[in-house]
Amino acid sequence: MDSVTQFVLGASVGEAVLGKKVGNKAIIWGGIAGTIPDLDVFLNPFFDEVSSLLIHRSISHSLFFPFVAAPIIGYLVSKLHTTSGNRKGWTYLFFWAILTHPILDLFTGYGTGLFTPFYDYRFQLDTIFIIDPGYTLPLLLAVTSILFLSRQSKWRSIVNWIGIGLAQTYLLFTVYHKLNFQTIVEQNLQDQAIHADKFMTAPAPLNNFLWWVLVEENNTYKVSYYSFFDSTDQLQFKSFDKNSELLNPVLNSEQTNTLIKFSKGFYSVKTDGKKLIFNDLRFGPTAGWFDLSKDFIFSFDIEPINGNIYIKRRPATFKPGQEDFVRLIDRIKGI
Repeated sequence: MDSVTQFVLGASVGEAVLGKKVGNKAIIWGGIAGTIPDLDVFLNPFFDEVSSLLIHRSISHSLFFPFVAAPIIGYLVSKLHTTSGNRKGWTYLFFWAILTHPILDLFTGYGTGLFTPFYDYRFQLDTIFIIDPGYTLPLLLAVTSILFLSRQSKWRSIVNWIGIGLAQTYLLFTVYHKLNFQTIVEQNLQDQAIHADKFMTAPAPLNNFLWWVLVEENNTYKVSYYSFFDSTDQLQFKSFDKNSELLNPVLNSEQTNTLIKFSKGFYSVKTDGKKLIFNDLRFGPTAGWFDLSKDFIFSFDIEPINGNIYIKRRPATFKPGQEDFVRLIDRIKGI
C-alpha cells in the first residue's frame, strides 16, 4: 500500500513490540522499518521500465527478507541507542514491522513475491485499493495520539491496540466484500449467459464499497461497476476488445512477454501509428473510470524499430479534480 499507510502500520507494530521500554523511539523506528521493503524502488534506475515492474515487491517483500534484514538493522540501531532497548528487542521490532509490510501488500492488486527468490509467483488478494483511508486513519489517529502520552501511561497500549484492531477489522471486511461481490458476479454471468474465460474483481479508488469486475470472453472484455448501496444486484456490462492478436509480431520480445506476465493476462492492445499501446487493465484507466478512450494507469508504447522492440511506459496525462471526486462519491452512494 501507500507509504503513509506502511509507515503508520510499522509505527503501531513498533509501539506494540518495544513501546513500553523505549517510548516514542519505537514508533519512529517502527515507521521506518515499515517502509524499508519499498526502498526497492531505488533500484529502478538500474533496470529498464519493464523489468522494474517485477523488481518492485520481489525480494524485499519476501517472507524471508525480515529474517536477514532485522538482525542486521536491529544490531546497528542497538548500537545507536545504547541506553534504551537491547539488540534482541530492536531485532524483534524490525522483524515484525518489516514482515507486516508484505502481508498487507498481499491484499492489494499489484502482486507480491512472498517466496522470492525460490518461487517467482506474485500473490495478490485484491481486496483493498492501494490508498484506502478506512484502513489508514485508525492507525494514523492512534499513533499520533500516543506520541503525546508518557511512556508509562497505560493508555499507550490501549490506544495502540484499538487502532490496530480497527484497521485489521476493516481489512477483514474487505475480504468479506470481495467474496460477496464475486458471488454477485457469478450469478450475473449465469443469468446473462456470459461464458467467462476468466474474470477479476477489485475495489475502486479510495474506498471498499464500490467495486468493479473485468470479464474476459472470447478475446473481448466486459466491465461493470457495483456499489453495495446499489438498489439492484443486476450488473450492466460495457464491452471492448482485447486485440491480443496485435501482439503477434512482437511476441519474440522478452519484454513483451514480461508485460503479459505482469498483467496476469488482463491486458488490451490498440494501435497508434506504427506503435502498439499495451494497457494493463488491472489498475483501471488514468481517468479513474472505464473511459476506454483513455490510457490506463499502467500503459506502455511498444515500437518495432530496425528489427528491435522498444518498450516505454506512457506518461500519465490525466490529473483527477474535484469533479472526479464528486463523481466517485455519487457512484459509491448507489444507482
